[in-house]
Amino acid sequence: MHFVAVVTFVVLLPVAALAAIASVAIRIKATRRVQGSTTNRSLAMTSAVVLCIATFVYAHGVLSFRSFDLRSTSEICGHPPMAVTTPPVRTTIWLPVTSQCRWSNGSTKDLVPAYVNPTLLACLVAVMVCAALGLLATYRNRTSST
Repeated sequence: MHFVAVVTFVVLLPVAALAAIASVAIRIKATRRVQGSTTNRSLAMTSAVVLCIATFVYAHGVLSFRSFDLRSTSEICGHPPMAVTTPPVRTTIWLPVTSQCRWSNGSTKDLVPAYVNPTLLACLVAVMVCAALGLLATYRNRTSST
């Protein structure tokens, strides 16, 4: 399951970025035409705003890693579960955003808030849907105007 999540994020992130760039390019092209479609412009702006939200959420998740914190892993992870004397091991994964403290008895604590990955996935899917709808509207406008 973890491999599928990583592949999904690795594929969705570049595709969403390309989709946002394409939708902004469509917006620029649509504004240059006199009878430019407001649907294209609104979809392009929605796509760009949602991509900015996704970038903010990803940055929030990465900053919650506390990677730049100079304290020891034991201090970052907090109090260990009962009857554990060994310090925790911390694993960090960039996509999907995960930073876990794992103790020797098997208990774990995730440092990244639970809402980061689902929100990031929803934003990336929304960007791709907006870009696809914008491309479809552009195609329809071109075929209907000729």
